[in-house]
Amino acid sequence: MNIIKVNPDMTFREQFARDMNNSIFLAGPCPRVDYSQDWRFEAFDILKELGFNGNVITPTNTNFHFQAVRFKDNDTTLFNQTQWEYEAMKKASAIVFWVDRHVEKGFPAFTTNIEFGDWHDKQGVYCGFPDDGERNSYLKARLKMKNIKYYNNLRELLKVVVDELNRPGKNSLHRIHTFRSKEH
Repeated sequence: MNIIKVNPDMTFREQFARDMNNSIFLAGPCPRVDYSQDWRFEAFDILKELGFNGNVITPTNTNFHFQAVRFKDNDTTLFNQTQWEYEAMKKASAIVFWVDRHVEKGFPAFTTNIEFGDWHDKQGVYCGFPDDGERNSYLKARLKMKNIKYYNNLRELLKVVVDELNRPGKNSLHRIHTFRSKEH
């Protein structure tokens, strides 16, 4: 398994020039302060246990300090992070939304709401919410409206994704079957 994260020394085009078949983008709230609490560490462990041997793309960027760029209109840091995430999601074989939203603990998932709206009903996108996740009722309702299954267990969610990607000819579902905007 290869973990791909933001590399500030490369453009997103350079970073994603490699073959991205059999890749999973882990979408959902990123920590704003304490990166040791990132739910993606558990996801990495589960994917290893499941024998996933592809690319795992994480938007968590320990070099990105949200508070530092928050009020600076001329700072390109936020734009670059946003563009990297968007391009990574377009390149991924599958996007996994795990919306473990806990506002008071620093996981408000505000960005996740936008990304969810953009991608939730596309082929190759999978969604889940832990039972104790906060304020996910609207997201669940949107999935229910489109008859899209969601999960309340991260291991179960990731197993479904890995099994789907391991099906012959299925490791590029997302890139083949979803809307793609023009490259800039």
